[in-house]
Amino acid sequence: MCYNILQTILRKGKVMSMRKGIAVILILAAFLCCGCKKEAEPRMLPQKGDFSVTLPEGYFLGNIQEDSCLIFNEEGIAVGGIRLADLLPKELTTDGPAVPRYLDSLIPGSEYFCWLGSDKDNPIQYVSHQFTDPDTKERRIISRTLYVKDGIVYDLYLDTLLVSDNEISKIRTIVE
Repeated sequence: MCYNILQTILRKGKVMSMRKGIAVILILAAFLCCGCKKEAEPRMLPQKGDFSVTLPEGYFLGNIQEDSCLIFNEEGIAVGGIRLADLLPKELTTDGPAVPRYLDSLIPGSEYFCWLGSDKDNPIQYVSHQFTDPDTKERRIISRTLYVKDGIVYDLYLDTLLVSDNEISKIRTIVE
């Protein structure tokens, strides 16, 4: 199609300045390139996770399902959990939209601060995920650790109102 347009312009003997000719060619090339864009690879995310972890004393796993589990303290209170994250391992080490999109999907309208905690071979993202509880109007902070195990991205999350910073550090040892 573009070739036919160029032939028509040349056949009719229209005289164009060099700039106009180059501009036309660049515009036509841009249209061609837009049509040749490679389709994005499908996101093949696992549906089943491995939640065999050893928690520090005073904590245990419960409500274990294929894609998540809860972490309980010794009083039997759920203080957090582990879930499959809707992320690919390479997305933990890039500055793309994947991690913010994942966090927004969990708690729309929340605020968060992320930082990379390791290298590309063993990516870990630490996240302070803040939101206002719609029932109590209380400001809540979820401490999240996004990590890779056997090529799968997991999300370890803990409620900072129920678990101290010291205990969060102890629980995080399961991924570090």
